[in-house]
Amino acid sequence: MEKKSRVLVGDVTFFPSEVNLILFIHMNPDENVTQMATQLGITKGAVSQTLARLEKKGVLRRSKIPGTKNESLVELLPFGLDVANRCLLVRRELDAKFGTYLTNVSSEEKKTISRFMGYLIETFNEETEKLQ
Repeated sequence: MEKKSRVLVGDVTFFPSEVNLILFIHMNPDENVTQMATQLGITKGAVSQTLARLEKKGVLRRSKIPGTKNESLVELLPFGLDVANRCLLVRRELDAKFGTYLTNVSSEEKKTISRFMGYLIETFNEETEKLQ
């Protein structure tokens, strides 16, 4: 699924994991790699690999934190800020569309949608746990 779902900004392709990390950095600019991994629930290695790909794509710059052994500080470059802002704009537009849709459905329909979404999340979590 990761390989099928992609976001294209200009002529650069991003995987969902890359977009999620860009947005995380945008909203948490002072976090180091260890803190990112902890908050995102993934390994430091996964964060480091994704950061390396994003650095090659011209999205960010990593610099060593003085006085630490291996910790890096991450800074979004102008292209990275553009990607983050575009993704946030799309998210806001979707929120508005879904919000408008939900204001026009009955309370019974909202209950049905809520039950279905709960079932969807529960089923997804159960199935992904099987992969671990």
